[in-house]
Order: sequence, then structure tokens, then C-alpha cells
Amino acid sequence: MARKRVCLYDVQGPGLIIEWPTNLFFYNQVGGNCCLQPEYEGFYVPIYEACDDELYEFFQSPAYTGNGGWRLLPKEADAVENILKKHAPAYTGISIDRARTEESTEAWIHVILAKMFLSEQTPLEGFDAPVRAVLTWQNSD
Repeated sequence: MARKRVCLYDVQGPGLIIEWPTNLFFYNQVGGNCCLQPEYEGFYVPIYEACDDELYEFFQSPAYTGNGGWRLLPKEADAVENILKKHAPAYTGISIDRARTEESTEAWIHVILAKMFLSEQTPLEGFDAPVRAVLTWQNSD
């Protein structure tokens, strides 16, 4: 079966690409003005509690070094996790995948989901946590 690609360039607000063998590969333009276009196989779930303004501000601030596009430093991963924690319960159970920070950048962060849910009222059933995913939102360039 031919591989299918789905562009997320115009999606408003943050979302998760949850790793799953779907043969659907979601991609987004990320990394600020580096204009990287990574892709990830799975399915896309929008997060309706938006924190993209705060994420945008962080990635435009001097606190983010940019590192040539890829590679989220530990202090930057901590800052992103603090932003997510402020938006509980929507982001409860989402943590930065510290083993994949070298592949994470502005608008494309590898995360681990300790719980599987669409919202506090809508759990995803049949998934064994933890699950890998990518948190993505509209690029700031």
C-alpha cells in the first residue's frame, strides 16, 4: 500500500501525532526559519486547550537558543514542560521524551503520553501507556 502524507501547515492550535502503524505520515513546517519538514507516522489528535501562544513566545525568546533547528536542550525541555503543566488537565500526562530531544525543535517536540485521552472526559481505550507522540503546532516563522 502506498504511503500517505498529511500536511499540518494550516492547522490552528496544538495537536498530537500519536505513534501508531497507520501508513499515514503527518508533517509540518517547524524549526522557525530553518523550515524543517519532519514527518511522523500515526494519527493526529487536536488539543483544544491551546498553549501555542506561550510556546510561540518561548521559542521566540532568548531562552531558546535555536541550536541550528534541531535539538532541544534540557533547560528548554524543562521550560516547555512547565508551559504544559500550566494548562492542566489538557496536558496532564504529557512529558518531553528526553531520549529524543536531539530530534525535537520549535513546533515539533517528541513526547511520551503517560495517559491516553482526548480530553478529561474522553479517554482513548485499548492503548497501553506510555505511548510516543509528537506535540506540534503552527511554525513561528
